Amino acid sequence: MEIGNHTWDHANLTKHSVAFAKKDLAKVDTQLEKLIGQRASLIRPPGGALTPKLKNALTRPIILWGIDTQDWRTESTSTTIARASAAKAGDIVLMHDTHASTVAAVPQTHQRTYQTE
Repeated sequence: MEIGNHTWDHANLTKHSVAFAKKDLAKVDTQLEKLIGQRASLIRPPGGALTPKLKNALTRPIILWGIDTQDWRTESTSTTIARASAAKAGDIVLMHDTHASTVAAVPQTHQRTYQTE
């Protein structure tokens, strides 16, 4: 199983030092190790925001997305489904499980043969 680290504070990493970012990511890794016995193998910075200096300093793969459903903005199940439906093989679709409208969209997007892990 691969786990991604999305930071502890959800801060815009372009506004902080490399040291801040590494400390923030380490905080998540520490908790993951306590809870599931492993640290994150991937990093997905909040908003996809990353400086070249930070990108060079990170040793783990950085995973972004190809399709942003903007579910956090619309909070519309039908809009989320429509935007996710534009995905092609290999695309990564950005969705947030903190919104009920997105959670409701998952079964329908999954039925359209998307792989979820």
